[in-house]
Amino acid sequence: MPKWTHWYSGISHFAQEGEVCSIHMKPSVWLDMDPGIDDAWALVMAMRQCHVTGVSTVAGNVLLENTYGNAKRILEVLDADHIPVIPGAANPLLSPLITAKSFHGEGGVGEWEGRSEQV
Repeated sequence: MPKWTHWYSGISHFAQEGEVCSIHMKPSVWLDMDPGIDDAWALVMAMRQCHVTGVSTVAGNVLLENTYGNAKRILEVLDADHIPVIPGAANPLLSPLITAKSFHGEGGVGEWEGRSEQV
C-alpha cells in the first residue's frame, strides 16, 4: 500500500514501503531587491537554493540604474542572464532617497564591474 511521503509546493509524492523519496524541488521565487554588496550575496545564495523566476530592483543602497545593472551583471556571472530583471521604483514613495554609497561604493558592489577576463 503506498504511503504519502512528501508534500512540496503543491505536489504530492507516493512511495512504496521502503522506497526512498527522490523529489528535490526548489521553491520558485521572485526577488525584489536593491543589489548592493548584501543583496548581491543574497542573490547568489538564492540561485543555489531556489528557482529564481525573476528579479525586480529598486533604489536603496545606491541609485536604481546601479541596482538594475548590478542584478544584470550578477546573473551574467552566474550564467543565468536568461532570468528577467525589471527596474522598479527610483525613489521611495514617502521620503527622500538615502543611499549607502559610503558603505557599498558608488556603484553598490564596491569596485566590481562584472565578469573578469582574468582567471
